[in-house]
Amino acid sequence: MDSLSAKDATDKLVSIQHLFRVMMERRPRGTERRLTRLQRFLLVAIARQGPLTMSELARLLDVGQTTISQFVGTLESQGWITRAFDPLDRRRHLVAITETGQELVHSIQSSQHRYVERILEQLSAQERAQLVAIAEHVATILADAPDLLKEDSGL
Repeated sequence: MDSLSAKDATDKLVSIQHLFRVMMERRPRGTERRLTRLQRFLLVAIARQGPLTMSELARLLDVGQTTISQFVGTLESQGWITRAFDPLDRRRHLVAITETGQELVHSIQSSQHRYVERILEQLSAQERAQLVAIAEHVATILADAPDLLKEDSGL
């Protein structure tokens, strides 16, 4: 492939970003189909990071307290998460995943992995290795410069 300037590469990547978003955030089947993308994200985050406060969840989703309370209430009513007072500070609630919620997260992740794997099977082994190497390199750049993640994208 010919060399590209950063601007040309950006133009090409921005033009295909929708396809990547569809691939990575496709709507699953079954029980998890009832969840919005943000609800799925919230469940996965709680499963990965352990109990989180309502404020931490609101920051994670970049939403207000009222919105996060509604999200948590919906997921709690389904039995996927629990909300309890923080034993160290009773003014705060901790939100944790339930066993049923953990099973749902496992189902969501398994389905997502199978879907992406079917797509990546269309690439050669060398292309897959290049894609992973480049993605890992970008992740390293972002990890070394976390302020890049905080910049306003102008959208």
